[in-house]
Amino acid sequence: VWPDDVPEVSDKRGQPRQSVRAVMTDDEQAPTDRTPQRNPLSRGPPLWPPAAVTPRPDMRVALFFQAEQNMLAPADLQALSSYFAVRVASLPGVKVVPSSVVQDALRKDKAEGDSPCYDESCQIELGKAVAAEKTLVGKVLQLGPRCVFVATLYDLRTELSERAESERSACTSEALSEAADRVAQRLHAFEVNDASG
Repeated sequence: VWPDDVPEVSDKRGQPRQSVRAVMTDDEQAPTDRTPQRNPLSRGPPLWPPAAVTPRPDMRVALFFQAEQNMLAPADLQALSSYFAVRVASLPGVKVVPSSVVQDALRKDKAEGDSPCYDESCQIELGKAVAAEKTLVGKVLQLGPRCVFVATLYDLRTELSERAESERSACTSEALSEAADRVAQRLHAFEVNDASG
């Protein structure tokens, strides 16, 4: 803000010069709180404060997990499934439907309460039943002496696969948990880039 007591300056002949304020044009006047700021690198319109950005709502995901028989001990398979669910749920912008809610929906849908739901059509219908937006299906496959951790994301609105990631590893629970970490991170990176684009 320019001070009110700007002094007048005399030239060499003793003639008073105009004050600094007097020689400023209207466009050069110092901005006030009511004056929009101009972009110093552009001759375009004034720069108003940017509009508020609406945060993206959390994505509600129904998670399924399966592995080939006798690949892992039942306790290790259950631990890996739980770890993958926790890992996905810890990603920003993701909410995982509790497994108990998914199991309740499965019991209502099938005559046998413990019937598995391994095919995509069953998983998509269950995802819709628990008000999910997407389903994420994790699988452990064995290819020769090594294993592959695979995850596929399905959009329940279109009923189409949206993204798939895989990671090779040794067939131990520790190595597969590290593979699950990397797969979850890549799936999340895809969602962030897709939202920003």
